Amino acid sequence: MNIPALAIAVSLALAVPAALSAQERQQDQAQQDQAQQGQQQPPQQAQLSADAHHIIGKTAASQQGKDVGEIKDILVGQDGRVQAMVVDVKGKNRAIPWDQVSMQADQVTVKMNDQQLSQLPEYKGEN
Repeated sequence: MNIPALAIAVSLALAVPAALSAQERQQDQAQQDQAQQGQQQPPQQAQLSADAHHIIGKTAASQQGKDVGEIKDILVGQDGRVQAMVVDVKGKNRAIPWDQVSMQADQVTVKMNDQQLSQLPEYKGEN
């Protein structure tokens, strides 16, 4: 094999793994993007956006089935994602973080105990 042919062969040998590596990175990025899109709006959040008016006025319950309070409002961030649920807890509105709420059919459950709820700051609305 002459020198130019050897140089071409070496270049190709080095280029093929680099091209495969770049293709693998693109595939990995595409999979990560799909996973993030799936995490951005879980099914219960998608359902909530269509049915939010149905849960306002209902009573939220603790995981033990005890009434927590009446649902007064749903707080949505600028990105359109639900941030919190405002509940009248013993006469004071509390913004319960959305990750502490679960929904099944018409049942809204709060994953916080009485002490945790009472430690939330009182929600006075947006100024």
